[in-house]
Amino acid sequence: MIFLDANVVLRFLLIDDPLLSPKAKDIFEKIDGGEKVFIPSVIIAELVYVLLKVYKFPRVEISQKLLQVILKENILTENKTIYKGVFKIFVSKNIDFEDAYMVSLMGKKKVSELYSFDKDFDKFTDIKRLTG
Repeated sequence: MIFLDANVVLRFLLIDDPLLSPKAKDIFEKIDGGEKVFIPSVIIAELVYVLLKVYKFPRVEISQKLLQVILKENILTENKTIYKGVFKIFVSKNIDFEDAYMVSLMGKKKVSELYSFDKDFDKFTDIKRLTG
């Protein structure tokens, strides 16, 4: 297995670099051909941040583009099964990606309480936010 960094995914999605974008396309062709790669969840968060803050992509477009990558059969990551829910929350509740990930992971682990000062968690009736 080989790890896949954010910059390769960005060059593949954005097709914005005449030298690196074709190389990224070649890498994704290898993945589609059976090569297994691993994207750490922190790299997925980095991708969301860069697409949102640097490239100013709408949340819906970020969700669509990244799910097409993450859900590829030969792309592995932690908690892969929750990403559809993560992006749904990220788009519909207009909260940080990391918070959407936490909400989805809490659901998977059947946890309903968390310590946080972030009031965005109050948007979820099935979560009890504790402050101390």
